[in-house]
Order: sequence, then C-alpha cells, then structure tokens
Amino acid sequence: MYLLDFWSHTIPFTLSWGYEKVSGKQTNSVFLVIKDWYQEEALLNYWTAEIAKILKEKVKQDSFKVIFSAHSVPVFALDFGDPYIDQIFENSKLIAEKLGLKPEQYTNTWQSESDIGIPWIKPDVLEYLREQKEHPEHYIFLCLLVLSVSILKSCLTTMWNVMTCVRN
Repeated sequence: MYLLDFWSHTIPFTLSWGYEKVSGKQTNSVFLVIKDWYQEEALLNYWTAEIAKILKEKVKQDSFKVIFSAHSVPVFALDFGDPYIDQIFENSKLIAEKLGLKPEQYTNTWQSESDIGIPWIKPDVLEYLREQKEHPEHYIFLCLLVLSVSILKSCLTTMWNVMTCVRN
C-alpha cells in the first residue's frame, strides 16, 4: 500500500479556528496551502513510476485493479466548495492516464468514515470490495491519506486496518 500526504485546503483553517474557539486565544498561525498539489508533475511521475514498477515486476500479465483510496469527508464538504473530493478524482485520473489504464482497471474509494449520523462520500473501500462479484488476481492500493504529525499514528492504524480487512 502506498502513502501520499496532502491537506484538504479547509483542514488547517478548521484546526486553527477550533483551537481559537476552545482556548479563547488568537493564533498567529500561518498556513502555506498548496491548492493544486494533485497536478504536480513530480508527484504524478513518482506514483506512475511506482505503480508501473509493481505492474512490471509483480503483476506481469495477471489481472489487476488499482484502487485509489482517500480519507472520506462528510458530503456537506461539497456545499462549502471544498475542492478535496474533485482533486482526489482528478489526481487518480491523471495517474491512470499516465499509466495507460483503462477505466475498468482502476477506481476511487474512500475510508475512515466516522459514524456521526451524517452522510459521507462513498464508496467505502471495504464496501466496494465486498460488493465485487469477481476479483482480479491483484489489487494495487494507492492510499491518499491526510497526514500531519498529530494524526500520523491514526493514519498508520487506518492503513493496517484496511490491509488486514482486505486480506481477510
């Protein structure tokens, strides 16, 4: 499983606002937000090369599917114009195009939905896998996870949980 770090453009601001609200203190936080990270040529080339290496060395002529999976967000993120969801889809599409993948050779899924009584972006990666009538010989997971030092442990746990569930 591959790990890619990025920030949705609203997350740093939400964290700062939440701290200010709870502590009653104004922060002097400065955030450098790279809004178009998903189109960075070096990033696309890196992931394309890594997946191509797996296809060449491990998959060879076997059947496969690349699953791009990212941390889900509540559906209401769309109401606020957060580009995160579209950027995930576009990033996946750009990598797939560079690899020359056919639409049936890749898909997008989501993970880490919280059960807080509101709808989240779907499909969940495990729900997607359970719903498949037939499975290829290989799945290649590119996990697009939001990372910071404070949530690295949570993301590593998520990766382990997803891989454990997928193997089972």
